[in-house]
Amino acid sequence: MAQRKMSIDEYLDQEFTADSRPCRKTVVNWIKKGVVPGVELGGKFWVYEQITVADQLIDKVLRKAS
Repeated sequence: MAQRKMSIDEYLDQEFTADSRPCRKTVVNWIKKGVVPGVELGGKFWVYEQITVADQLIDKVLRKAS
C-alpha cells in the first residue's frame, strides 16, 4: 500500500495551531534532515502521513462495527 503524502500546508494545518505554526522553510529543512518523514517530488516537498498503531486499531474497530 502506498503511503499517503500531504502538502506542507496540509501538514501545518493538521499538526499546529495558528500560534505555534513554523514557517514552510522550517518544514522543508526538517524533511531534508529526516526530522519529519517526507520527500521531494518535482521540486515540491511532501510530508508522509504518519499512521500510528492507535490509528490502525481504531480503524479495525470501526470496520468491525459497520
